Amino acid sequence: MNKAQRRRRRRVWQVTLAAGLLVEVGFVVFATVSIFRGGEWAVPVWQLIAFAAILVWIYVAYLKQRSIDISGFVVDEKIKTHSLVQQLREGIILLDPENHVLLINTKAAQLTGLSEIGALGKDFAGEVEEDVAQMLRANLAGEIEGKLEHTGLAARFHITLLETRGGEDSPKLLYVRTAENATAAAPPADTGPGWQAPAAETLKLLARRLADSARAQPDGAQREESARIALRGLALGSALEDLETAAKVECRLLAADLAKVRVPLQDVVGEIVEEHSEFASALNVQIDAGGARQAYAVAGDAALLGKTVRDVFCHALLHTPAGGVVRIRTAEMGENIGLSVNDGGPAVDRGDVAQLFEKAYAGVKDENGNVTREMGVGLYLARGIVEAHGGSLWAESPEEGGLRVVLMVPRA
Repeated sequence: MNKAQRRRRRRVWQVTLAAGLLVEVGFVVFATVSIFRGGEWAVPVWQLIAFAAILVWIYVAYLKQRSIDISGFVVDEKIKTHSLVQQLREGIILLDPENHVLLINTKAAQLTGLSEIGALGKDFAGEVEEDVAQMLRANLAGEIEGKLEHTGLAARFHITLLETRGGEDSPKLLYVRTAENATAAAPPADTGPGWQAPAAETLKLLARRLADSARAQPDGAQREESARIALRGLALGSALEDLETAAKVECRLLAADLAKVRVPLQDVVGEIVEEHSEFASALNVQIDAGGARQAYAVAGDAALLGKTVRDVFCHALLHTPAGGVVRIRTAEMGENIGLSVNDGGPAVDRGDVAQLFEKAYAGVKDENGNVTREMGVGLYLARGIVEAHGGSLWAESPEEGGLRVVLMVPRA
């Protein structure tokens, strides 16, 4: 029954209920007048029967109206629940006590190769390898890996038994993840324009050539310019290669794919400083990482957190003039660990700080209209990555000038 039909039926029973109430009131008035006129207080049997019948009429009409309201509410809530489950970042399969599929969301369908519609009502224990099937049939909870018989895809299932009343067999909720020994699928061919991957490779090659050239050039100004161009090439190449991450940041789906481990920040900072030491030398910029030597560790995806810190550091290095210093500090911030990167570049007005993290970032201009900070793509992605970890990323304008970018992530 659709909403229009429910509304029509509800109106019919509302009219029936109102009519019943009017008839009942009229009948009570008629009986009262009759009693006073006749002077007898005895109520005839037919009037009692009619009175009771009208009460039943009113009660039935009320129940019918309420049942339509409740059924509509249940249908709406089912639709909302189904929509919510479909949007979950985890793969979800819901089975009844006999292991028939009641619901499978898009993520789980992708991981198992099953059809979201075709799988409904099927015995899921008959679709998987025997080890997984035995756990399902024995109503056991836990985590197990196995293949699907029909699709051949391997997946990891976390089986949770849902509580029921009356001691009945439990329905099962399955969280589906990629199998640990599964080979990563090749990226789809249509992820973006065909020029982007070659452009990223070309920029990386350009960066290497310019870095080699910078080391060989005796002239300080030429070395600095070459190193700065190389850094820009690396930063832009990194952004172009991160199309998939950017798409997940945009759709807020990145958190579902994070491979969280214990990430020592001291090691991340040390590796990044070593990577950029030659660039910093060519730029005549000092790196002060003495405040990041504490043995702090955060919980997160090592590759993505490394990229985030690298992008923030690269941004700082690019905007620090010759003779300046880039400072890196780590500190405890309640249940989180904070990492800050201070550059020695031009001051940023507090009103312009938020622009640094915009997707369509065009650069912050100085009082003469000249763009002073032009690399914003890395900061936009960095904020999305940090927020997917349950942390936050922001920028500040210190009184002494330059820019301070602060990254805060839950501790391990």
